[in-house]
Amino acid sequence: MRRHYQYLNLDFLPLNDMDALPVYARISLIPKDNINQDLIDYLGEHALEIDHAAIFYARPGFNEGIIHVDGEKFDLEGEWPSRCKLNYVVGDTSTTTSWYDVSLEHRIKTKYAQTAIQSKFYAFDQSICTEIERVALGPWHLFESGIPHTIVNSSNKPRWCISYSLRKVEHPGWVTFSEVFKRLMSPSFNG
Repeated sequence: MRRHYQYLNLDFLPLNDMDALPVYARISLIPKDNINQDLIDYLGEHALEIDHAAIFYARPGFNEGIIHVDGEKFDLEGEWPSRCKLNYVVGDTSTTTSWYDVSLEHRIKTKYAQTAIQSKFYAFDQSICTEIERVALGPWHLFESGIPHTIVNSSNKPRWCISYSLRKVEHPGWVTFSEVFKRLMSPSFNG
């Protein structure tokens, strides 16, 4: 089975101003000047950089998340693409994230949609999805966004996910989970 997440032990916060978290917007972009320079430097040491950053808000009791795959350009008839994000969860860390499988016959009928920040995704109705893993994710973690996934916040507390879409310094576009994992977890990686 493909890895869907990996906890990271980073000793800095993701933003310069952690009080700037939106309360009502489901998704919003993070201004580049609010991204912690320690994070930028850390990623740079591993030949990675931030393509764009967003904050996802889940109000208390949020359970209507859309099962989706991030991005738009991939072969729906082939294997799920690997797309890695670096996430930091603020608030209730008992919120669960689930990943799903979708049969080929349902994948090929899917069209992509667009979020409020103009990012693209493919959405799937829950009735055609089979859950393959569920976990509560804490502060820093790598996240596989190329496999259908969603979150549920069944707690009575809000939850924010600060999410960084990563790319390799030497190549624009999505970077795979295994590539980011290798770069961040290998003590001998030197870019």
